[in-house]
Amino acid sequence: MDAGPETLRYPDIVVDRAGGPSKSYTAIAPVLLAEVLSPSSVEIDLGDKAAEYLQLPSLLAYAVFSQDQPKAWAWERAAEHFTAGPRVISVNEAILRIAELKLELPMAEIYAGIKTG
Repeated sequence: MDAGPETLRYPDIVVDRAGGPSKSYTAIAPVLLAEVLSPSSVEIDLGDKAAEYLQLPSLLAYAVFSQDQPKAWAWERAAEHFTAGPRVISVNEAILRIAELKLELPMAEIYAGIKTG
């Protein structure tokens, strides 16, 4: 995904609008981007990538998931702007809701079968 003139990013999950060129390896109008944290990517995923991704005009939500525990950081576009900071969801029974996409992701399902500690 092209995040700027000198930046090329590869999010863990990309949901792009339909209708782009077939066989393209670049997201043209991503609406949802998600990353799974690793110890080496915490600062980049929650810092640099968030700042770059939230500038994308088509983006409706950016979510970052911990790999160690049921925890997610979610930025969601409200009207024309993103929230000032991420909404933190850290309960296994919680549901990550992205209203603009009519999407509900139960944390228990996201982390099903994963040993957290």
